[in-house]
Amino acid sequence: MEQITFQIDEKALAPIHGLVIGANCEETKAALDKKLESYKTLVVTETGVSDAKADLAHIRKIKSKLDEARIAVKKAYTEPLAVFEAKCRELTDICAVCIENIDGQVKRFENEQKQKKISALSAFFEDNAKSLDGLLDFESIRNPRWENKTYSIEDAQKDILREIGIASAAIGAIAALHSEFETELLATYRNTRDLAAVMQK
Repeated sequence: MEQITFQIDEKALAPIHGLVIGANCEETKAALDKKLESYKTLVVTETGVSDAKADLAHIRKIKSKLDEARIAVKKAYTEPLAVFEAKCRELTDICAVCIENIDGQVKRFENEQKQKKISALSAFFEDNAKSLDGLLDFESIRNPRWENKTYSIEDAQKDILREIGIASAAIGAIAALHSEFETELLATYRNTRDLAAVMQK
């Protein structure tokens, strides 16, 4: 695939780096601290309600003007950013459509490969576990690692043969007991695959 390079004009970014928005913030803060300090602890009395309302309206007006200034500056600076973000999203959306298309097909292919591998291993198990008379089933020994592409089918087959060998030896040990409860003991082994538990029983 041909390399695609997206570039940002560094000259356009230069004025933004280290930018300080000029405003008389310190002067205004000093004026507010001086004028409004007494209002922080003001106690309103019944006779002073009317004056308190007027002061409240005045302070609210100051706050509103400050908010208006902040919003106006923010809008001025964020409008170009919003336009740039919209253009970038348009570009990433093009990529996203392609990613979704390819990723879906790759995953579908990988899942099909996994299913083929598991089906082949299941058939291998059935061919090699006939002597166990259904006392061991494929799902009970199935290992999630077998689905990994890096885990070879030969290694998985070795795992299966090892499990069949363990089960065969356990079934032989149970049969060697010549117990009148052999059927029940074999059923316990099929459910638990725990020879020690069967022997204890």
